[in-house]
Amino acid sequence: MNFPKVYRVRQTFDRTRVQDIPGTVKEELKKLALDKKVKPGQRVALTAGSRGVANIAVILKAAVE
Repeated sequence: MNFPKVYRVRQTFDRTRVQDIPGTVKEELKKLALDKKVKPGQRVALTAGSRGVANIAVILKAAVE
């Protein structure tokens, strides 16, 4: 039986850390100009996938506030 060749692969992830999570979330949301797209009284939904995301609760809380 002939098997395909197997190669060893090494993956490295960016280890940059955000010091001010709420402030960074607010800055990124400002870039979206949501105040021009979402009008007062409109409803929006916020969803998130937490797999592999550290501090997901802090991020979501900052997005909602």
